[in-house]
Amino acid sequence: MPDAKARLEAAIEAFDSGDKSRKLFDEFISLIDAGYAEANYFVACMYEDGTNGVSKNLEYAYFYYQQSAAEFGSVEGYLAVARFNYWGKGIPKDFDLTHRYYSHIIELKPPQPYFILMVAYFMLGRMYQYGEGVKKDIEAARAWYGKSIAQGSVYGIRYLGNLETQEGNYIKGLYLRTKAFIRFFLIASKNVHDPRLRHG
Repeated sequence: MPDAKARLEAAIEAFDSGDKSRKLFDEFISLIDAGYAEANYFVACMYEDGTNGVSKNLEYAYFYYQQSAAEFGSVEGYLAVARFNYWGKGIPKDFDLTHRYYSHIIELKPPQPYFILMVAYFMLGRMYQYGEGVKKDIEAARAWYGKSIAQGSVYGIRYLGNLETQEGNYIKGLYLRTKAFIRFFLIASKNVHDPRLRHG
């Protein structure tokens, strides 16, 4: 029988390959019980989506995302916890906690993959644009959107376009929104799951 580490690697590979079986869910639970905290993230995904033989349960999903962040340091776990708090998915909205999580992701060492930073930068831009958990600051929003765009974010371009339109810069806003639309179409036509299309 393979050891737990080999089982974890095999389970993650099966998850990435699209395995939707209840057996895979049970395997991740078994791995959590064996002390492999990394497995929490995958159980959370299953509860959030209602796959692998379990009903959709956002409360459970949030719990396992928290565990993946706290016990394993999963950056995707941190992103998920921030996302749940921002949108109020199964829990009350908490913009203060959301801001802390996105800020924490940016400060993690070593630097995170571009798409992780891209999402955190974009969401901070959004929060500063609308004054969510922070004082509304248009210049800060522009700066964060700029950082997200530098990492490839299509939504960063779109929301910066929205911001410029709201600020009365109509031509610039239209240019940016059109650019975002074209870029989205070109990227999505090749891969709808391209990280550059992530926005939360």
